[in-house]
Amino acid sequence: MIIRLPRNEKLFFIFVLILGSFLLFASLSIFIWPVKVLKKQDITIIVDAGHGGKDPGSSYNGFQEKDINLEVAFYLQEILQDEGLKVVMTRTEDIMFNNNRQDDLKRRIDIANSSDAALLVSIHVNKFPSPKPFGGEVYYFTGSEQGKQLAQKIQENLLKLQKNSYRSIKEGNFYLLKKSKIPGVIVEIGFISNPKDRERLKSESSKREIARAVAQGIKDYLVLDVPVTVQDQQVSVYPEYSKIDLMGGLLPLFYICQEGSGDLKRHDIKVDYLKMLQDTPAASFVEKKIELALLVYREGDLAGIAPLPENANYDFSLRDGDLHLFFELDAKYFFSSSLMELLALQALKKTFLSLPGVNRLIIYLDERPVNTISGHLFID
Repeated sequence: MIIRLPRNEKLFFIFVLILGSFLLFASLSIFIWPVKVLKKQDITIIVDAGHGGKDPGSSYNGFQEKDINLEVAFYLQEILQDEGLKVVMTRTEDIMFNNNRQDDLKRRIDIANSSDAALLVSIHVNKFPSPKPFGGEVYYFTGSEQGKQLAQKIQENLLKLQKNSYRSIKEGNFYLLKKSKIPGVIVEIGFISNPKDRERLKSESSKREIARAVAQGIKDYLVLDVPVTVQDQQVSVYPEYSKIDLMGGLLPLFYICQEGSGDLKRHDIKVDYLKMLQDTPAASFVEKKIELALLVYREGDLAGIAPLPENANYDFSLRDGDLHLFFELDAKYFFSSSLMELLALQALKKTFLSLPGVNRLIIYLDERPVNTISGHLFID
């Protein structure tokens, strides 16, 4: 017996048959192609204890940054692992790889880039010529939105430990962060130059408290579900500055605010002062200005902190638009913290790149060109 359906009912029957087949296929596909859910144990965090071995970092009367960094890094590792996260440490003892700072930095970067980690957190201790600045602050690589969000979350938790702290996140061309393919931050957990911070950094309970704050910031960031992407472009830290008019009669010098707020100030020197250099061998007017700037920086004749160590020996040469600035090796200890290296490089670039005929600043330590002074920032 053949049942003949009206045309409209036949079309409806075919529609129901197709819909039922689709729903059955979809339900089976749940078991055939399961969707992977990211769990805590799938997330890896790189914890980097800054400095180590013959590189002590910043110090105060024998109290060394490298030891503080490692202790806090161990506490952070323990807390994150208790939360179910995987942790990879870049160092677990007081060593410098190959006893060479550049090789050591490269090894840390290789660890970060080969570990399939979600993010990198590097622990450091700040230092400033004045004992006034205090508190933790977090740095991220310029142009990294993910790094900025991670820095902000950690900063928010650090500020809870010191209610009167005014520190805030900062961006910079940090060597480790620039070369890493994952979002990362440098966490300066306090100032070894500040008496109260120094006491906190000597206290085991306070160091655990700091580690908990950093860990909480990491967890707060992870719930944002920010996709991890490779930094496929290099963003210059320093904006272009318009060239000053040689005949304008001024030499702008930039220096660091004594309060440690992270700001720069400008001090203009009248060209008349160049008469004091008339008998120097400098061949050009621009070179005379460079000599004057170095002279003032060396003598510390500013209402602030010069971006170069006072009374140190350094020299320069100007060739084809490149200003070569030569330091003795010991000068790197002047830049022993992220804050000082960041501000000093910003001040030097603002000062010297404002001069006509100066297009690039190249820094040497003991007559060898370097792309980082103390291992924090990348000089591009």
